[in-house]
Amino acid sequence: MSLPLAGLWRSVTVAGASAPVGMSELPRGLNSIERVEWSAYRELLVDLDARTPTFGDYGIVNPDGDKRQFSNVVNMSAALRYTRDDQWIFAKGDLARGKGSIGNKAMIAVAKRLSASPHFAGARHCPADAWIAEAAAGTSVGGATQWIQHGTLHHLVTVSEQLANLLSP
Repeated sequence: MSLPLAGLWRSVTVAGASAPVGMSELPRGLNSIERVEWSAYRELLVDLDARTPTFGDYGIVNPDGDKRQFSNVVNMSAALRYTRDDQWIFAKGDLARGKGSIGNKAMIAVAKRLSASPHFAGARHCPADAWIAEAAAGTSVGGATQWIQHGTLHHLVTVSEQLANLLSP
């Protein structure tokens, strides 16, 4: 990746949103999508030897995503958005809201699938991962707002660790 006249720039920031706009198009199970903004940032670090660009992303939810409130959604699957290395992992399960749904208990199978996968950082990684382990055990399934909160917390911890490891001498 090359930047024109990069030496003349005061600062360089990489920010992006490669998380999909919504999850309705994704099939049930575990789905992975490249974190393009993270890959681009790492490439840029190599190209800009003397400078350290700033990194930013929009977290686990695309800013162009559905603006409806969860309470207005007719059909919604239990789902977790999970950050891992250079990928987004989307764990999607059965309907949690809508005709024929099993309610928020649908999260149990989603959490089990994610926590049993090689993508899972482990219950001790952060409070969000501890919650995923609890959800897999059926002790705390939460609701759509909590699912996004836990995914966001895990994302922030993971990105902080990635930046610290990447930029440490």
